[in-house]
Amino acid sequence: MIAALLDRLDRVVYDWLAAHPDQLPVRMRKLVAWHYPDARLRKLYWASLNVTMGENTFPNPGLLVVNTMDTDARVTIGARVSIAPGVILITDSSPGNSPMLMRHPEVAAMVRRAPITIENDAWIGAGVIVLPGITIGGGAILGAGAVITRDVPSFAIVTGVPGRVIRSLAPVA
Repeated sequence: MIAALLDRLDRVVYDWLAAHPDQLPVRMRKLVAWHYPDARLRKLYWASLNVTMGENTFPNPGLLVVNTMDTDARVTIGARVSIAPGVILITDSSPGNSPMLMRHPEVAAMVRRAPITIENDAWIGAGVIVLPGITIGGGAILGAGAVITRDVPSFAIVTGVPGRVIRSLAPVA
């Protein structure tokens, strides 16, 4: 009886969230996008937060997108991309809480705000961090824990901190 009641509650919550992604405040949408158990809802809520994903791309729980939610700092993810848990995509990075650092000329040169593009069929391993302005080529593989600081060519395998190409795969038909 309790199991049936919980199943019904789960269905009601799912149906409401699926029908009303734009009615929640931004912080709540981010929470659903980051943690909700169903990948279809995570994808729907990321779309409401300026993150587009192609067909058959579903993020695992824990995908974190640091963005300002405007058209200058978008995340575009192609089709059939595998996104492991704990991936962080950063489109906007600055020491915004420190006016002193923001005035420092060397620090100001490091402030970055730019879109991220992940092309079709990429595989993003657990805990990968992608910095602003990066393009990940189609068929690329990013090893767990890699920090991606520069563009990744198609079919490259990248590991490490900072991420380095360790091998390239031959494209397959």
